[in-house]
Amino acid sequence: MVSFWASVLAVGAIKVVPILDSSWRYIGGGAIVFHSLKTYIFGKLIRTIEYSPDGELISVVVRSNNINRLKSKIIDNIPALYPGADLSPVDIKHLARWTPPSFSEPILANKDLKLVPDGGIVWWSRVEEIPRRGVTLEAKDRDQAKIDSAIRYVQRLRTPQDTPNANTNTTQNTTEDHIKFSKEHEDYLIDLIIDNDPGILAIYRNFHHTPEQFKYHSLRYLKRKKLIDQQLQQPQ
Repeated sequence: MVSFWASVLAVGAIKVVPILDSSWRYIGGGAIVFHSLKTYIFGKLIRTIEYSPDGELISVVVRSNNINRLKSKIIDNIPALYPGADLSPVDIKHLARWTPPSFSEPILANKDLKLVPDGGIVWWSRVEEIPRRGVTLEAKDRDQAKIDSAIRYVQRLRTPQDTPNANTNTTQNTTEDHIKFSKEHEDYLIDLIIDNDPGILAIYRNFHHTPEQFKYHSLRYLKRKKLIDQQLQQPQ
């Protein structure tokens, strides 16, 4: 009796296995396993570009779809801002997956990074959020983005009392007071940026990572152009 039921089960298993195998193949089981292991075994090439006026292309290979790992790879491949000012992965605040010709989607979790194809482009930023539209590789568009970025940067350094809808209980800008601009200074700087002034754009390009240096050199530039007349304190 036992051998009879054993035979029945064996025959049933023989019939079920081909069904499971064909179902697995039908839903692409082999492809699922392959693509899951491909990144780990062979690595995935990601072309990263800093979203800044002087952002450069840096290609890295990751073996897992992990945001922190990608940030570490980026930091490992870029030079320090200046001697002794090494960056860390936490300095990268924003990541975005690029879809040609001009769209981007924020990468907020590992599952978002998984959507980046092999050889895909990822934008990253230390300060400002990466817009969802108008992100292109064209030089003329990058020039316009540079102006827009500089204007937004100056606006973030505005003093709280000059910020619309600001009050004593709400602070819209977390920047320390000593590196904030007055409304007068902000107006001068934005006018220069709109006029595509090479001096102020050069200051932004070289010092936008360090607000204290940016404020000092931009005010020094305004004084040099005789737009303001005040004593300036060299940042530490």
